[in-house]
Amino acid sequence: MTSGRAIKAVDITVPQAADYANGIEDLYNGTLDVIVLRGALPSAVLGPVGPKLDHDAAESWARPNQKNPADDIRMLGVPATPTYASPTGPDPAAYFAQAKWTRENAGRIFGNGWDAVGDIERMLGRFSGGRPVTLPANAEGQVFQPFTVRRLPDGTGISLHHDYHFPLALYDELRAASDTSTLISYFVTVQQPEAGGELTTYPVTQDEPNPPKLNGWAWDIAAVESRFPGQAFTTRAGDLFLFAAGRCLHRVNPVVGSRARITMGGFLSLSAARDRVLYWS
Repeated sequence: MTSGRAIKAVDITVPQAADYANGIEDLYNGTLDVIVLRGALPSAVLGPVGPKLDHDAAESWARPNQKNPADDIRMLGVPATPTYASPTGPDPAAYFAQAKWTRENAGRIFGNGWDAVGDIERMLGRFSGGRPVTLPANAEGQVFQPFTVRRLPDGTGISLHHDYHFPLALYDELRAASDTSTLISYFVTVQQPEAGGELTTYPVTQDEPNPPKLNGWAWDIAAVESRFPGQAFTTRAGDLFLFAAGRCLHRVNPVVGSRARITMGGFLSLSAARDRVLYWS
């Protein structure tokens, strides 16, 4: 039997976005857990991108979770998160070198002259409550990475976790600049898989008093499913997904079929003064 509250989500189209103009603050405050914006980017923009990227030779895909085949995500860019290869997060020097490369090569990665960074900022701006949406920089002027590209081929997914990465060394300055009460994740689906790849969220916070874990560490998915009302979301190419990843436990179901799930995205926060939206990956 499940217990606890349901996930609070809105699933909207572009004309409805104005009704949620302060959606990022709503995610922070717990008024909402999830915002799905359908058709945030037109299919004409993303249509050629998925097939271009959907093979191992397309780019220099990193495999930071290769030690666990079920979580063996392929990535373009260095994630600002723990991985199996870097359990305490990335080396800051290596991260900022990759961030510079990502910004400079975004057009070549996607291959169609698409202004990915500009579109990300415009999409997030729909929910910023009029706040400017900016990439943060460290004290040396090194700018954070705007996005990573994530590719999940057949049989791979992402295990249950929260995304709350402010304690990592990479975040030392960003932590001081941010409202750290939660962390928001964003992504745009570049290519939808044939089956699987749904993102499932659960109303389970990091301070859950009796967390269903195995050996006190790994989440027990069967127990989570039986105790908490999860909600699965399927996204199509061009859909924008925003959710309170620091508050809500979540996973990506394993992909099934020859077409990979490809997304691009990262994280965002309100600034400490709540007068800006900061985003990075």
